[in-house]
Amino acid sequence: MVTLGKTQLLVCERYLNLEGKGTLQIPMSRPEVIVDKNDVVYMILRADVSHDKLMVISFLPLDYSPENAKKEILCPIPVGYAEPLIDRMRWQNDNTLTILVQFNHQPQTDKVLDYHTSPVFLGDWVFKP
Repeated sequence: MVTLGKTQLLVCERYLNLEGKGTLQIPMSRPEVIVDKNDVVYMILRADVSHDKLMVISFLPLDYSPENAKKEILCPIPVGYAEPLIDRMRWQNDNTLTILVQFNHQPQTDKVLDYHTSPVFLGDWVFKP
């Protein structure tokens, strides 16, 4: 569950079990947070509720109300358990969000799996307030 104040932004669908050892399958990524020149706040993440696709939640000034936040899928391709990796310098220079997009396999615990490869690409997004 992700909350802002007393409001729930996201409620994960998968149960997170912290028992056992090794790497765990986390239902959502660590969010990246960026702010544009108009003070709009963007939270970029991957979660089970977005079917493991990269999504953005936009919060508008002045109150940044979660009730008025806009959620949208950035890329139609599921990324598995990937964390958003963004180009902060490009965002700072021209307000273009560039994200590295690649499916990331994540076994539960530290099981040895067959080697997997996935295509990788860069996606660019420009947000309109």
